[in-house]
Amino acid sequence: MVRRWIAFLTILAVAIGACGGPGVSTVPSGPATSVPASLPASPELPTAAVSPTPAAGGAAFTCSLPVSLAGTAAGASQAHPSAVLIGRHTTYDRIVFQYSGTVYPSLLVETVSPPFTRDPSGLPMTVAGTAFVRIRLEGVHVGYSGRTNFVVSHPELIQLSRQGDFEAIQTWIAGLAKPGCVHVFRLSSPQRLVVDIAH
Repeated sequence: MVRRWIAFLTILAVAIGACGGPGVSTVPSGPATSVPASLPASPELPTAAVSPTPAAGGAAFTCSLPVSLAGTAAGASQAHPSAVLIGRHTTYDRIVFQYSGTVYPSLLVETVSPPFTRDPSGLPMTVAGTAFVRIRLEGVHVGYSGRTNFVVSHPELIQLSRQGDFEAIQTWIAGLAKPGCVHVFRLSSPQRLVVDIAH
């Protein structure tokens, strides 16, 4: 009887040593969890609008304005605006113009100075900031009914306000904390034009 207990304890010790020795985890591993590569810096901007980000070190930004992107709108084939989104990121602030369908307007970003007037009324408009850029979108279907004025406290972007929406041309004034370098590009599904402004 004693020999049987000794044999049983010996087998048990060997089994425990094999399963729980140094460096061996006996805790079962659960399913891997994934962390999103990038998250929206502002609840106004969905994750889909965040990526891709500019090249590391800000190489994609230019401080030499104006900058432009050619569009695909022509004649009666115009871009139909569906949303304007803004967001704050680690090294830049982002403005996104989103469109339904497959047509992009052309884009021009240029430096401007007040006083500003609304198009086509000619009424005065005030935009907060110490430096300003105008974002001109040509080939845009008139009648966008979404939000047209954003007052924020981002490091660079202070206010974004629509200046005009007339004869297929939509203009926006961005009020900045200081003169900024920009990076412009397109995203698809949905169609978007992106203007990033470096901090």
